[in-house]
Amino acid sequence: LSGTSFNIDRIFTTKKLGFKKPTNNSIDTVADRDFVIDFLYAEKESNPTGLNHSNCGGWHSRALYHLDDNNILKTIVSDTLNKYFATNVIFKEGVVLRFTALWAMINNKGHYNTSHVHPGSDHAGVFWV
Repeated sequence: LSGTSFNIDRIFTTKKLGFKKPTNNSIDTVADRDFVIDFLYAEKESNPTGLNHSNCGGWHSRALYHLDDNNILKTIVSDTLNKYFATNVIFKEGVVLRFTALWAMINNKGHYNTSHVHPGSDHAGVFWV
């Protein structure tokens, strides 16, 4: 989840996107994220080379976290999205999120990701920590 520095009308944007109400604070949705940062840096330490896809500099994790039943990354992303979608009544009853890939990036100053697409995905998103 992320925010914007642009002066937007949150109520207008909420209505335009069909949401029930704006989120009070995106940080409230994810709470304390330090444990996710610790997890990701431990992952980077175990595989310092990482992958090279759209990243220019930085570190790209393996892309299979969605297959692990018990990992912090999958849990926090899944729980946050499910809570957000349920609170804002975005999906019809019975719709379930299904991940086809889940990975992490650690970018430092001067690192970036090139423009790219995710073929075969209905949705792709970024969860900023």
